[in-house]
Amino acid sequence: MVQFKMILGLTGGIASGKSTVSNYLKLKGLPVVDLDKIAHKVLGKNKPATKKLMKAFGKEFFVDGRLDRQLLGRYCFDNASRTELLNSIVHPYIYEEMEKQMEENKNAPILVLDAPLLIEAGLYKRCQKVMLVISSEETRIQRAIKRSNLSKLEVQKRMERQLSDEERKKYADYIIDNEGTIQETLKQIDGILKELNYE
Repeated sequence: MVQFKMILGLTGGIASGKSTVSNYLKLKGLPVVDLDKIAHKVLGKNKPATKKLMKAFGKEFFVDGRLDRQLLGRYCFDNASRTELLNSIVHPYIYEEMEKQMEENKNAPILVLDAPLLIEAGLYKRCQKVMLVISSEETRIQRAIKRSNLSKLEVQKRMERQLSDEERKKYADYIIDNEGTIQETLKQIDGILKELNYE
């Protein structure tokens, strides 16, 4: 029986396998506030954030009123002022929806806050515990190329812009090594949930 309530931060670099862990935690009955999914939601067609982006960056990043996230991402990626503008428009909407979902699940024994930039954005400060998913650089590159149609160079550039796993480890209470089989990964998660008195 769970005796306390807590926020468990979940993070990991590009293609580390964070979604696999997140989906398993959902299967175990834990509510997951997923910032990637929230970003997709707030950037839907005709949403306020989407309209502001169109005004700021122009219609060439939209197809039938829908934002081409990869195209805008590439345009902003290596330019600090564009990235800052993008974040200043989108982040307030993401955080507003995040707070709403957290409030809706405030009675859950453990709430999972799933955020790729959990550490960079300072969201780890909201969490009692942080779970980090890691994989080798080569594995992550291969997964990202397969999943996102990115070139090896694009993946490496994105990885360079993120914190390294060594840096992330300084903030992590639990580390999931996702280099092996799916069963090995799930076994590690089960061990952590047992430690947190949630089974």
